[in-house]
Amino acid sequence: MGCDLTLATTRVLSHGEITGTMGDGVSVEGQTSGATGTVIHCTASQILLTVTGGTFQSGEQIFRVEDSDYVVSSTGPADVVAVAEMGTTGAAITTKWELDNWTTSPTNYLVIRAQSGHEAQLPLDTGRFYFDFTINGAGNYGLMLKEAYLRLENIQINFTVTAASGVCVGLDIGYSEALPANAHDIRITDCVMRVSGAYAGTVYGMGLRSNGGSFAVTNCVVDGADNDASSACFHLEQDGGNQGNSRFYNNTAYGGTYGVLLADAETWKGRNNIADTCGTDDFSGTFDNWEYNMSSDATAPGGDSVTSADADFDNAGTGDFHIGASSDALGAGIGPGSDSNVPATDFEGTVRSGASCDMGADED
Repeated sequence: MGCDLTLATTRVLSHGEITGTMGDGVSVEGQTSGATGTVIHCTASQILLTVTGGTFQSGEQIFRVEDSDYVVSSTGPADVVAVAEMGTTGAAITTKWELDNWTTSPTNYLVIRAQSGHEAQLPLDTGRFYFDFTINGAGNYGLMLKEAYLRLENIQINFTVTAASGVCVGLDIGYSEALPANAHDIRITDCVMRVSGAYAGTVYGMGLRSNGGSFAVTNCVVDGADNDASSACFHLEQDGGNQGNSRFYNNTAYGGTYGVLLADAETWKGRNNIADTCGTDDFSGTFDNWEYNMSSDATAPGGDSVTSADADFDNAGTGDFHIGASSDALGAGIGPGSDSNVPATDFEGTVRSGASCDMGADED
């Protein structure tokens, strides 16, 4: 399903419950206003409509069949932010997933997030909802998101690769298909990914390419320790010469060939990131605006960074990247009191405050 969220005729109204049935594509009418429309989708608390005539009102019955199949609106029509909440216990989406054919804007954007009780965990918790992709061909991806204005929050991804050559990407945003030039705002926060499998090609856990707009990647963890390929947990780019406003804050990368790999991405700004135990370099690229980072080798970029460090993860072997009491990351990062881009909480909701904080996705 896709639609144009920016149209004046695309509207959402809240309601208390559905009486009868209100399926996608059915025609509806406002009992008081006489307004007409077509249902795009109706949830237990909101109805998304294409309005074909008039203006729906708060407090009226919006019906398919009057007094039989309807909702009673509790608000008037409003601009649309479309939210998909993922959360079936012990269930996973196992086929590659592509999001396309929506029209979005800075105020009409898409949100994909975990339902309460299904938030991303360390280690990755298969008892909660997660994406579980096995990719066995070059040029493939697990999750490709093509929309320009998008939020991805608290999602778990397990990505297994089994092929002979080529490039595979777990989370692909702008990497395989360019985002609109100078017109995108992508925010990825509190997500956990595990990459594994025997593969002779190149694998990127998150392949993210800016095209002059904005990216914000915060509190994310990519575990690439089990991947045999030439790989990067995070691969960051910018498209051509377009200068964007992209931030990479408080993320944790473990294993793989590279933890954080920058390619033509000099305008990305990085703070408080950990890259640890990577096969070649923990950080690789040109890091013009990076500070307060940490590596287990000598590659952590920028001033106030910590090199040859011990993250003291609770149990990296099982994917538990909480930092321990002896971690060099403790208090070594710049805090939200000194840099407003630092996320105010960690991936589990623990508060960060003041001039300093811990590096990585976990605040001890």
